[in-house]
Amino acid sequence: MKKKFKILFFGTPEFAAFQLKNIIKNTKHKILGVVTKKSKKPNEVKKIAQKNNLNIFEPTCITKLNQLSEKIKILNINIILIIAYGFILPQNIINIPKFGCINMHASLLPRWRGSSPIQHSILHGDKYSGITFIKINKFIDSGNIIYQKKCIIKKKYTYQKLYNKLKIIGAKYLPKVLNNILNKKYKENKQNKKLITFAKKIKKTDGLINWKQDTAKKIKRKLKAFHIWPKVFFYYKKYIIFIWSVKIKKTKKKSIPGKILKYNKKGLKIFTKKSYILKIKKIQLNNHKKIKISDLINSKPNLFIPGKIL
Repeated sequence: MKKKFKILFFGTPEFAAFQLKNIIKNTKHKILGVVTKKSKKPNEVKKIAQKNNLNIFEPTCITKLNQLSEKIKILNINIILIIAYGFILPQNIINIPKFGCINMHASLLPRWRGSSPIQHSILHGDKYSGITFIKINKFIDSGNIIYQKKCIIKKKYTYQKLYNKLKIIGAKYLPKVLNNILNKKYKENKQNKKLITFAKKIKKTDGLINWKQDTAKKIKRKLKAFHIWPKVFFYYKKYIIFIWSVKIKKTKKKSIPGKILKYNKKGLKIFTKKSYILKIKKIQLNNHKKIKISDLINSKPNLFIPGKIL
């Protein structure tokens, strides 16, 4: 292919950096500059840009992003590629490139629009996730779909495993999508408004277990979705208890959600909603290392008291 894009790349985290590196290394398209969020230490996108002597823009707010339009016009780009950037692009920038602005999103849009699609797909027990390429408009993740690639979310997938899977899928199909756009071999499909869900930004408090509301299955999904941050935890005595390994079991017994049933070398058993028992195998007390319950009981045999309600 003799024709190639002149690209302005918008992105910030490692997920975006992986795609940037792939374009530079494995395609004929030319990156003329990157726009990334400013941070105290250079993020991965900026590091790659510095290594390849690319123009770097780091606007700190929407207003300053808006003011970049004249500098962007000078670059003479013909397409903008956005991957996990962090700010919504103003219309005066969207209007600049001849071929428009393309966004790569880590979900099967319109499901999980927003900033945390990977965590939410795991947290809600979705069977599938994927990568979606859309044409950008002035609303968040709502543009017409150009291409989608689905993948199965296996039961063992944590956030990190699904993240890595989607990152590789994105890198595999991004060159194909760019080439199809360049050669006008694609169709735009509107998103089905009936299927829209929103992936709200994850907060630290999302990792806190609410024993009255969270089922054992939801706690286990939280463990997979939040294992990097904010982690899954509850408060007990003077401790923040982070949990790292659990099993769940259905029981015919009735009790109060959050009630400690047993604490022995086999694990810490806590009753949860819908008659399920959460068996915790490994925990971490605040400011301590991760430890198996079978080891913890040797040093703190009376830490958890059966019958006590959390």
